[in-house]
Amino acid sequence: MLNDRYPDNIVAPKGLKLIQGNFYDFFPETKYDLVICNQVLEHVDDPREFAKKLLSIGKVVIASVPY
Repeated sequence: MLNDRYPDNIVAPKGLKLIQGNFYDFFPETKYDLVICNQVLEHVDDPREFAKKLLSIGKVVIASVPY
C-alpha cells in the first residue's frame, strides 16, 4: 500500500507492506499483477497523468470514482 499520509506509528498488517512517499516517484522493480485505486482520481491535480502512472505499474488496474 502506497500512501504519503499515514502517521509514522502505523504498523502494517501481516503480509502488507506500507510505503510512504510520492506516487509519481514510485518505480517498482516489476509490474504488479493487480493495482486497485479507490476514490483517488477525483482528488489529484492531473488525473490523466495519475492514471498513466497506474497503468505503468500494473498489469491490471481497477480504478473507481464516485458516481
